[in-house]
Amino acid sequence: LPGSAFYRDADNDAFGDDADVVQSCLTTVAGRVTRGGDCADNDAQRKPGLAETCDGKDNDCNLEIDDTLAFVDWFVDGDG
Repeated sequence: LPGSAFYRDADNDAFGDDADVVQSCLTTVAGRVTRGGDCADNDAQRKPGLAETCDGKDNDCNLEIDDTLAFVDWFVDGDG
């Protein structure tokens, strides 16, 4: 189809859902953006290029959870 791809952007983070795309010859389509790749379009804290935070989520949409963070080992101090 001619035109551009427009992806649904439910969380308004400027990245859309690759599974919900339409083609249009218009320059804008309401509620849609021209960049896809959003791995969780219902969560603005998850999108391509976002820094990882220690929250158990894939914040940067690279299919790895908390992958760029340094982890600290914690130990039980049974005798205080």
